Amino acid sequence: MSSTAVAERPRKGRLGSRVKSNGGCLTCKIRKVKCGEEKPACRRCLSTGRKCDGYVTAINSRQHAPVAPASPTPAHVGCISTYAHANRLELQAFEFFIGDVLPGFSRIVDRRFWHQVIPQLSQSDKIIWDAVNALSCLIRHPQISWRWLLPGPKASALADDNHRLAVKWYSKSLRGLQKRMTHGSMSPGMLMVTCLLYISIECLQDNLDAAMVLYYRALAINGMLAEKGESDCSTTAGRDLGSVEGTVQSLLRHMSISRELPTSLRKTNSHINTTFNSLSEVREEGYLVLDEVHEFLEHIDGIRMTMPKAWLPTSDLIEWWEKVRTRIRFLETAIQEVVKRRGRSISECPDEDELYSTLMLSFNHFYIVVSSSVSMYQTALDEFMFQFRSVIAYARRVVAIQRTRSRRPVFVFETRILPALYYVATKCRHPLIRREAIFLLENEAPRMEYIAKAEGMAAVAKRIVGIEEACGSEQGVFHEDCPSHKVDLLPAEDHRIYRERLTALVDTASGEPIHFLEYGIWRRAGDGGAWIPTKNVVKV
Repeated sequence: MSSTAVAERPRKGRLGSRVKSNGGCLTCKIRKVKCGEEKPACRRCLSTGRKCDGYVTAINSRQHAPVAPASPTPAHVGCISTYAHANRLELQAFEFFIGDVLPGFSRIVDRRFWHQVIPQLSQSDKIIWDAVNALSCLIRHPQISWRWLLPGPKASALADDNHRLAVKWYSKSLRGLQKRMTHGSMSPGMLMVTCLLYISIECLQDNLDAAMVLYYRALAINGMLAEKGESDCSTTAGRDLGSVEGTVQSLLRHMSISRELPTSLRKTNSHINTTFNSLSEVREEGYLVLDEVHEFLEHIDGIRMTMPKAWLPTSDLIEWWEKVRTRIRFLETAIQEVVKRRGRSISECPDEDELYSTLMLSFNHFYIVVSSSVSMYQTALDEFMFQFRSVIAYARRVVAIQRTRSRRPVFVFETRILPALYYVATKCRHPLIRREAIFLLENEAPRMEYIAKAEGMAAVAKRIVGIEEACGSEQGVFHEDCPSHKVDLLPAEDHRIYRERLTALVDTASGEPIHFLEYGIWRRAGDGGAWIPTKNVVKV
């Protein structure tokens, strides 16, 4: 018998002569079951009530690939195309990521990035695959305290076997990245994607310092792309919102919504858009406005730091203040106009409603911050009860939309509602409104948004409320229910905290950090005397 005949003879048994299909949907591949390959969703997934997450072949398809005409997209890498390489623990981690983690990730920046692009890249690139599984494991088995995340060295010990497994996958991803960078085969877009995943992994290990290093690295890559002209985020129209790089840039900018985060993505832009065709365009213009908000607040905070209680802003400062407030108000009007032109209720589209509610929450939040910044009196904040209530209402909408998709998220990448809720809890002195903010932080909001932790914020807010409602006494204790006779009572000016800062000391016995709240209250020197700033420190 010739060798040719032997080579052509069909094999018998299970392997037989059939050609194994690699076209099954993502969900069936993870479950290791036969897929009928019906489009757009397979019958097996639909019949079992599962979500069909699409097909592997979409990774290399031009019509589904992220659009980035000026630079290579991260999807253009060696394709794994099958999960035959994966072991049981990897498949379990990835299935948890798809079924439990991703539904909690918002769609306010890009509907496709987390929910389609990242799963597809996980199939096509081992670096992303290992990073995603590490992230999934850390979310499924949290290795963090729920205290406020502060900078400084962290404990290096691995908590348990789940933590070891996550670190093992993370290390594999890092080694793969280093090897590819050595060979010069890593595109800027893929570097930015890996930075986002690595930032999340470090946050979920309480490693703020490492997360911030990665954040700045992503900013540096973004700056490099901008200098080369491969992406331009100085105007709404200048950014290709369909590209992976453009999406990552928007995600980085959205992380800077909180004034406590770095704002290295600031761009000077003389052109102000006045016409918007979509909520996404309002969002992009909103980033530019918030850049100016942060710049103004940093400037005025530096002035107020050393000023007496009677300080009044200069005319130049008032002019700048009015300009910033006007831009915020204009965006609020613009977003309402975009919604009106839709012709149908915003609530009919949860993704759009989530973006709308998040933007309105942010605009109301920063309108209060900016408007009250030119006064040295905390009682000036009492004029904005309507805006405080609006922040709570929009936060509840965001939470309600989230709950239709998943349980309370352990971690989400974007900054959404936590900083605004903390601001309401600490700066709105109405007893019921601030308690509603604390309730949302403790029970409803995502437990972690980037570096912000809901329970840690709630603990600090409760300490502040307890002090203020006890006439400024550090012995004050927070009460969950406000007594009915105090519902309409607001703290006096000399009972209100005007500045706070959290610090930590390590307990020598347990090795655990102990958090302390440093805060300041303006007190009068005698009856009707001069205002004197006082400093206090209490344990949280």
